[in-house]
Amino acid sequence: MNAADSMPVPFAQIASYKKLLMYAADSIGEFTIILPLNDSIKILALGFEPMVVTICDSFSNTEKPVLFPMVKISYQIQQVDINAYSTYRKYNEDLKTMHTKAQEMDLKLPADIIMGKGSEIPAPIRPVFAQKPPIAAAFWNPFSYATYYLSKQEKEKRQLVKLFHKDKVRQLLTPDIMQEVSGLEGEKLQQFMIYCNVNIQLTDKDTYTSVRSKVMELYMDFLNKENK
Repeated sequence: MNAADSMPVPFAQIASYKKLLMYAADSIGEFTIILPLNDSIKILALGFEPMVVTICDSFSNTEKPVLFPMVKISYQIQQVDINAYSTYRKYNEDLKTMHTKAQEMDLKLPADIIMGKGSEIPAPIRPVFAQKPPIAAAFWNPFSYATYYLSKQEKEKRQLVKLFHKDKVRQLLTPDIMQEVSGLEGEKLQQFMIYCNVNIQLTDKDTYTSVRSKVMELYMDFLNKENK
């Protein structure tokens, strides 16, 4: 996680010195790997200082996820010259082209007919079936039915769809919500943000309102534990 704001660091790289293997965290910065005791891992992420951690008994004696706070770093680059006028002119030309194409594709439908929305799931990870197929599908579409249950690629697509929805909901859990609900600042806010990220349970049906409600419940639990 980012040591500055306790937010996840996505797609960090993890290297095992004993196994000589590389692993990768997912889009919310989480990873699960099995390593021998006293192994050392190096964690790398673009924009953060690399860190080396030695695996010890305390890692296996806890039920909660182990957090690795990473420190942000800055990169010095050479001067970049930008021609604002040419960029703006190209933007206008692209905008006109898009507008022309939109007019060509206009179906001139009546006002009471509303076009349906496309799927928000990217086509490359979209499964054959949007949900578990009924048994009847084995008769009228046996190939697709068998593909759903037997294809490794389809199973991977369903996992990616779950991650897609999980990431979308996870984006609702922002530092602003946690600060607004708790009213905390400084180190106390950092502690509460870590507590939220570790303990909150989100589903793909969560909305801004439900996430805010869960943050409020966690804040009450956080206060109770602080007062004990």
